[in-house]
Amino acid sequence: MPILIWLLLLPLDVLMTFAAYLLAPLLPALATDAGWLPRGLSWFQTPDNPLDGDADFSATHAATPRYMRRVLWLWRNPAYGFAWTVLAARLVDGASFTFAGDPAVQDRPVFKAGWMWLRSGRYWHWYLVWPSFTGRCLRINLGWKLTPDGHNANAMFVCSANPFMRRG
Repeated sequence: MPILIWLLLLPLDVLMTFAAYLLAPLLPALATDAGWLPRGLSWFQTPDNPLDGDADFSATHAATPRYMRRVLWLWRNPAYGFAWTVLAARLVDGASFTFAGDPAVQDRPVFKAGWMWLRSGRYWHWYLVWPSFTGRCLRINLGWKLTPDGHNANAMFVCSANPFMRRG
């Protein structure tokens, strides 16, 4: 049943992601100088950063013109706000978790290959990180972004696979 719920929501995520890629070149024109979209377009924006990106992204793209940097950020995080709000898991305080795999799995800052499975009620998260190419790894993230310590009260809907993620 939990996987069925995720599969039913997946077409909405795919549709919004596709719309986000198409609209990304237009959205910066509607943003404030500080890089925030109007409330009605918040589904296309990360809720914790303006369109100029987080500190790492801003530093990496400091020489990129602001308009292009904002488009790149929207392409990097398509329909993030939609996955974070509309499709997100709402966890209650004290929710219990079932866990399998290795909680230390990650692509950065310290690469640790492996997988983990987390479940809380009807929500689940499967995460895999595996070496793919020199300096790169395959990262698959499916379900809702639950954390082993359960600190996310709002767990974002995720469906991503990338064999070219930087590692380490």
